[in-house]
Amino acid sequence: MRKQIGSLKFTAESKEVKALCEELYGQLKGQFFFKFGFRKWNENVSQKIWKESINPKIPEIITELTKKKYEACLEQLKTLFKAQLSHLWDFTRTELLEKFLKGNEKPLLKELMECRHKEVIKKIKEVYPEHTLESLNQIFTNSSYNLDEVVETETKKALEKHNDLLKEKINGGQKLENSFIELKFGATKAGINLDGSCLWVPASIRHDVDADHRRMVYGGVRVSGIGRFINPKTEGILARQTTFAARQLWHNKLVGDAFRDMLAHGLQQHGLVARIEVTKATELGSRRIDIEVWRNGVCLGGIEVKSGNPPRANQIQEARDAWLLQHENYRVNTVYYQYP
Repeated sequence: MRKQIGSLKFTAESKEVKALCEELYGQLKGQFFFKFGFRKWNENVSQKIWKESINPKIPEIITELTKKKYEACLEQLKTLFKAQLSHLWDFTRTELLEKFLKGNEKPLLKELMECRHKEVIKKIKEVYPEHTLESLNQIFTNSSYNLDEVVETETKKALEKHNDLLKEKINGGQKLENSFIELKFGATKAGINLDGSCLWVPASIRHDVDADHRRMVYGGVRVSGIGRFINPKTEGILARQTTFAARQLWHNKLVGDAFRDMLAHGLQQHGLVARIEVTKATELGSRRIDIEVWRNGVCLGGIEVKSGNPPRANQIQEARDAWLLQHENYRVNTVYYQYP
């Protein structure tokens, strides 16, 4: 800071003084040209201007420069230390800064250190609110015995708080474990037989839209497609063509989903994490994985569940699986379930 402020004393050789003298000389020279013309100007006139008009004003220039710099530095210091010295009277604050400008830094440094000390004590108070500012100030300025006492007291309190949190977590874990037992999670279940079963899916149909179509929600998932009314003349033909295919499609899907859930449950029984319906992004489009398997925080790959008659090769799906294997080392294995 001292280097930035520099010297507050000026001399005739100071660059600031010389600059003002040159400026004054230029003004007087211009006045001479205006009054007497260029032809009257010579070296003697120049020397006379310096001797009679400029040199006598140098002490006044030095005094004015010193005063302006002193006042400017004082205002800058007031702004700089406004927060740290805000608790002082304006007179006391100005006195400290003036002593600093005159070369006596100790009073200002002492006050700044005291301010910093108070800030630290306030932060410690936030951690240990049961202590007063006076007691903390005494601890950190005088007795080491008191400091040891504070550490011992606070360490005991921290341990008690930690024990309470640990008990709370243990109780929460026990409650969660009991709820799993009541729900029979982990219990061995018999295989699912879907022969002759009719599976219902919760659904809702909105009737507050246009009369020619309805928007539907199956199993809590919104279906964006639109169902429109069919001409009665073509209804019979379409029904005969689509009834068997639709039944087979829905049957395959329901069996496949049930087999998928059963397979995921079996993986979980062996200590693995099985995530259902996971979407993987590829440059060829999104790839939906039936089951994604994890162990100890590491992804082992995906499983594609197939059911019904042997499906036709899906080239787009195979291309996306190849992309995942090549770029993310993510392998998709296929598990085929064929029912009677």
